[in-house]
Amino acid sequence: MLARHRQSPPKYRRTMNLLPTSLLAVAAVLCGACGGEDVATLKDSLPGNRVCFQPEPGAFEQFFQFDETGKVIFGMLDKAGKALRPPGKAATFEVKKLTVTIKEGEATRLVLTFAQAAPDKGGTFTVKDTDGTVKTRTISKVTPASPVGIIRPR
Repeated sequence: MLARHRQSPPKYRRTMNLLPTSLLAVAAVLCGACGGEDVATLKDSLPGNRVCFQPEPGAFEQFFQFDETGKVIFGMLDKAGKALRPPGKAATFEVKKLTVTIKEGEATRLVLTFAQAAPDKGGTFTVKDTDGTVKTRTISKVTPASPVGIIRPR
């Protein structure tokens, strides 16, 4: 019986042997190393997409459309769902972590701060204007970027 006891390790040693394996499994899942997808970044998520939101109940849906060349278009969707923008040049955007700085020339026009790196329906972001006003917006949908018409004055 004494020989048999020596062959099986004490209970605490068996538990300790599993600890490194458990830690590696947790680290692999957190890092996406177990065949999971890479962690998305806002810089990767925005280009080629249109982020839509409704500023107020009953108002036309508005959007920011980000393209792969660093340009951003602010516009609205009409009753038929057609995307329109005011006349003028598209602004540019820069992304740092979850913050998007929208510039016209060298001047900062808006600062958007997203709650998550991969914006999606129901997510939120804040819009900080040049006067310091901050408003929170809820994303109504995210769609692929597509052509935008120009609003013509009547």
